[in-house]
Amino acid sequence: ATSTRTTSAAPSSTGGASNIYNDGEFNNAILREHNIKRALHGVPSLAWDDSLATFAHDYAARAFSCDNVQLIHSNGPYGENLAAGYVGGADPVDAWYDEIKDYNYNNPVFAEETGHFTQVVWKGTTKVGCARVQCNNIWRQYTICEYSETRGNIVGTDPRTGKSFFSENVLPLI
Repeated sequence: ATSTRTTSAAPSSTGGASNIYNDGEFNNAILREHNIKRALHGVPSLAWDDSLATFAHDYAARAFSCDNVQLIHSNGPYGENLAAGYVGGADPVDAWYDEIKDYNYNNPVFAEETGHFTQVVWKGTTKVGCARVQCNNIWRQYTICEYSETRGNIVGTDPRTGKSFFSENVLPLI
């Protein structure tokens, strides 16, 4: 189930952002789009997590400015995807997923140009929570998604299987 929570922040705290919020329509759209993309790879659906959404919301309140576009990761305990310039819940996920065209399944490793895609489809991730900053300028919207259980984009080899975490968690299209 998706909960609805709407909050507002003072514009000065976000450099001109009109709203930082999670709402039912956005939450449902972004969760649905994540799960549509994940189904293409035969991995389990994500569940919405309010604590992750709160983390995303709180980070947005501290770090994002509509007047100064900088997508800087929180370096928090979760996997994270950031986007600017998209509207709604589906568009940022579509942009992240579009990195699939650059992913090399024959060399399953982390790469900056595919990190958003691999986070979206990471098999071991089970939860997501997101927030958005609504801007009144060309950037329109910042989107922040946090992922957990596991965070995704884990570099290295699984000691239990001897396989790379990427080969176990970023599966090809079915």
